[in-house]
Formats: sequence, structure tokens, C-alpha cells
Amino acid sequence: MRTFGALLASGVPIPFAGNISGELGLLGLHAEELPGNPMMDKLGLRVLSDRPWNAETPVTLLDDDITPNARHFVRNNGLVPARALSGSLEDWSLTIDGEVKQALRLSMEDLKTRFDKHKATLVIECGGNGRAGYKPPASDNQWTLGAVGCVMMDLTGISSMISMSSSATSVPGATG
Repeated sequence: MRTFGALLASGVPIPFAGNISGELGLLGLHAEELPGNPMMDKLGLRVLSDRPWNAETPVTLLDDDITPNARHFVRNNGLVPARALSGSLEDWSLTIDGEVKQALRLSMEDLKTRFDKHKATLVIECGGNGRAGYKPPASDNQWTLGAVGCVMMDLTGISSMISMSSSATSVPGATG
């Protein structure tokens, strides 16, 4: 993609340029301006693919005790859903159903306010980290050693949510 933009910017003619769709042209020329580009706020990451977005952090940028979000690797198996691009969590929810007495639907506000939080420092690593060094070579993105980061998170335990849906006969916000 960058090569396409660099070639076009330098005036080098591109064979069959008329056959390139507008979207592809935009990706090649202005990827940083497209909505949903998770790389907009990232600093110095190496992009492995952009459909879906995957990028690793150079090991020289992994010296913080806690990896800043701007330098945390990006791993996606599919395209980012359109509704996630808005940045709003208003219409997102978690539903617990199945082997419970009553289904329970919790809004993001419920998850943030109704349950105890537990702080945790976690190392997150992609299972393919180091794949570029495999012999014989593995397929897919060739991660070197940058698909790892250390994060601090506020966690909400799911056991209290399951207990709530298993024991209640009527739960505010429940569906079913």
C-alpha cells in the first residue's frame, strides 16, 4: 500500500491505474485518514496486514514496565465491525443465557458500575509471536517478537453475573 502511494506521489506511472477502485486508491494514499484505522494513534509499529489490521511493536520499543497503548501490538482476525468505529459503547451489551434460570442482558454502564472491579497487570501475547523464525516457515502474518505487551486492566468477574442470572427470578435489565 505504501509503495502504491509513494509511486503515485513520485509521478511514476501505474499500469492499469484506471482499474484500481476508489477504496483501494484511498487505502494506498490516505490510510491514516480512513475511519476504523487502529493505527492512527500507534507510534512506530510495523504493519503486517491492513485487511484485517495487524501490527507488531519493534522490540526496541518494548522497554516500559507497562506498554503504552500507543505502542501495544494490534491483532485482528477479521475486519473491525462498523459499529465499533463510532467509539461509542452506548449500544453494546453482554447477554448471559443458556444454562441459567433467566437470561441477563447487561449494558456497558451496568458492567462498569454494578460489579466489583479487580485491578490486574497482565502480559498479553499473540500465539503467533515469533512465527517469522519457524522452520519450516509458517503461513500467515510473519510476527517477529513484537506481538506482546504488558497492560493494567480493571476486570469484572463473570461469576457474579452468572450467579445473578442463575438465582434471580426477576433481574432489572434481564431479557427472556
